[in-house]
Amino acid sequence: MGRPDDGMFSIKLVSEGVLYPHFAYFHDHDYDSGEDRSSLMNFSPEGIGPSVAANIPIGNRALVYIAGHQKFVWAIEYTGTVEDGKRIALLLGVYNPKEKWRTIFRPIRHLARVDLATAPTLAEIKDRTGVHFTPNSFTSTYISADDYQRIYDAIPWQWTIGEGPRTSGSPQPSPLLPPPLPLRTARVATSTGRTDIPPKPPEFELPPIPGAESLLARIRQVQGMPERNMEDVVKAFLILLGHPESAISFQVGHVDVRVNDEQGKSRIVVEVKRSLLVEKAWRDARRKGFDYAGEVGAPLVVMTDADIYEVYDRRRGHDYDSMRCGRLQLTRFAAADRVVLDMLRPATGANP
Repeated sequence: MGRPDDGMFSIKLVSEGVLYPHFAYFHDHDYDSGEDRSSLMNFSPEGIGPSVAANIPIGNRALVYIAGHQKFVWAIEYTGTVEDGKRIALLLGVYNPKEKWRTIFRPIRHLARVDLATAPTLAEIKDRTGVHFTPNSFTSTYISADDYQRIYDAIPWQWTIGEGPRTSGSPQPSPLLPPPLPLRTARVATSTGRTDIPPKPPEFELPPIPGAESLLARIRQVQGMPERNMEDVVKAFLILLGHPESAISFQVGHVDVRVNDEQGKSRIVVEVKRSLLVEKAWRDARRKGFDYAGEVGAPLVVMTDADIYEVYDRRRGHDYDSMRCGRLQLTRFAAADRVVLDMLRPATGANP
């Protein structure tokens, strides 16, 4: 197949048993606005599946077609690479090489969705658009921007990314213009071992620190901005946790932020990145943080984008996996994150 319009539009074919509704992590639509909390699209590891997954351009917008029902149910955009997808799948705990459909992923965000009961059939789509789409064994196929727009306009979407739930008869926004990401409370899906009930999302809450609401507002404002802006927010967060301002220093050696204890000894080194999604940047940040922590004797290594904090304790083992304590996201804080948060407080972080 060719790649009309530079391959920026496509149809992604999935089967009900693989994606809908078996894997709750792909079903959790409100997960899209955070990078490391991205929704995922999986691909077949057989035949040309890996090549197809690797070559879809970032920014490609796809209409997701469920073969078993012969209906389009989602409009999505690919937001990261296969390498990004694997790292996110590992963080979410869904990567499993023993299972065919849990090894190759691409991060996505949802642009629109419609329930199966409401979605038009393939025959109805053809009648409304004149686009003759013939599903077969392909994983993904490129289409023109015109065909994408015709199909999109023929579907009575019940939810769109910029506007939330839609009422019957309301006009549809153009999917060719990138809509803004909404600021909304995310839900985290958990596996239940069953395929006939939806996952129960946990309760999210304000982080247990003074001025939490103001801090979250600052975090949202600096997302995507240069790292220096994020460092200011990281410093504010550390002060709210109880660290004196005099104990926090910027750009010491090769690390972004260093935090000392009451005796002036290094306790935490922090690498601040604009995004933790890019595989190479994430690995480089971790390596730099550990290298510098070893030089100054800091027990804790932290990587952050001012919202997500990934914490390692060098006293716990000899490899990254054993030293990794966990991660939290301040704008989606849950009760279970308190353990990781407390590690960053002055009293707890100082204890061997």
